[in-house]
This record gives sequence, structure tokens and C-alpha cells, in this order.
Amino acid sequence: MKYTVPTVLALGVGGMFALTQVAPPDETMRYAQAMRDLRFVEDTLVRPGVSGQFATVVQVAESGRDAFATVEAFWAGRGDAVAADIAASGLVAVEAVLGAARNGDRSGVEAATAQIGATCTACHDVHRVRLPDGTSRIR
Repeated sequence: MKYTVPTVLALGVGGMFALTQVAPPDETMRYAQAMRDLRFVEDTLVRPGVSGQFATVVQVAESGRDAFATVEAFWAGRGDAVAADIAASGLVAVEAVLGAARNGDRSGVEAATAQIGATCTACHDVHRVRLPDGTSRIR
């Protein structure tokens, strides 16, 4: 099939316009970073022995506080009260981790860390689609 120069230019410009329409805004990029941060938080807190390293737990959980706040704002801004409420529950769990760590309560850290994991699972089950390549996207 042959294309004329104007057709190729029109397709190229149209394609660039379409690409700019689906490019993620700053808010979506902040959300994606917050989700990566939360994965780090949970991955770190569930490692054997970490629950007794209270200074580390506090440092990691504080980053989780910021990330859950970003996630909650993201979903609230989209009018999804269910997802926003789940993120708010995650924030409560992070505060529980912080309180337990500051009090030197290893079993409290472990219990609250389990709540963080349950919060993540609850939201992902409803709002995430796993793609064939192993990545995910929002429903």
C-alpha cells in the first residue's frame, strides 16, 4: 500500500495527538510511584527479623504513610469511595505499625504489617488487572 506525504504527515500528527491524550498526568505518575513505595514498605516489613528493628520499621512505615495518603487522594479524586476507604484503612494500619514500633512492640508491628498486606490485597482484587506480561493496570 502506498501513502502520500500528506497522508503520512496526517497519520504522524494524528498519532502524536493521540499519544498526548493518553500520556499519564503528574497525578497518575505520583500514584504509580506511591504504589511502588507501598510494595517496598510491605516487602521490607515482612522480611524475617525486621519487625524487631524498630528504627528501620519507623523509617519504612513513615514512607508508607505518605504513599497511602497519595493513593487515598488519587482514588478520592476519581470519586471511588471504596478504593479511597481501602487506602484510608492502609493509612490506619501504617499508623498502627508506627505506634507499635515506637513502643517496642514486635508482635504489634507484625499484626499491623499483616493489616497492611490485607489492605493491599483487598484493593488489588477489585481495582487491578494483571496483564499477561506480569505487569498490572488499573481497572
